Parts: sequence; structure tokens; C-alpha cells
Amino acid sequence: MKSVRYILPLLILPLVLSECVKPKAITCNATVSFRQDIIPIFQMHCAISGCHTGPHPTGYLALDSAVAYRELQSGGYVHAGQSAYSILYNQVTGAGGVPIMPPTGKLPTSLTDKIYCWIEQGAIDN
Repeated sequence: MKSVRYILPLLILPLVLSECVKPKAITCNATVSFRQDIIPIFQMHCAISGCHTGPHPTGYLALDSAVAYRELQSGGYVHAGQSAYSILYNQVTGAGGVPIMPPTGKLPTSLTDKIYCWIEQGAIDN
């Protein structure tokens, strides 16, 4: 019974810490377009030589404009309406202690906010 007293806090700690990394309040006034707003972010920062493009993309995730939406959805990288649970959002913000993408450094907040809003708005292919 003594061991339960020590194990229980270890089991609860990750849940408490995950609550600490929730995204700041972001206001999503305008509709974010996948094709007009998100694809350009990928083209500039992700689907570049040696990263998420070509026949052997990093992490097996291609973010070229022709396949990005399908790859994100089928790979479980995006959970529509739930940015905090979306791998894509966590990767570009470093939330939850995951490595930040792109490896060259964190994206500007204006871009991560667009990704956040797109996911919160349902992550549709628009």
C-alpha cells in the first residue's frame, strides 16, 4: 500500500503538466484557408529540400501542396477542433515538450496562430 502513495503522484504528474502547456488565448476572427494560409507556411518552412518533401520525406510526412492535407489527416497529425491534441500544432510550438519544427527555429507567432485557428475551425481542406 505504501508504494501506491508514491506511484499515484507519478501517474498524475503528466496530466497536470499537460494542463500547463495549453496554448494561450488566441482569437480566430477570420476564416483560415488551408490552401491560401497554411500551404504557404509549409512551402516556406517545411516542404523544402531535405525535409518534408520528395520520395523520402522526414518523419514520413510529405507537406508538398498536392499531398499535405491527405498526409496530415491520414497520419493523425491534426485533430479537428482540438489544436492542443494535434501533433502538427504541438510540433510548431514546442508545446508539451515535443521538439520544435522546423529545426531551424520556432515559427513566428503569427504563423503558429494561423495553424491554431485552422485546426480550431475544423481543419478543413478549403
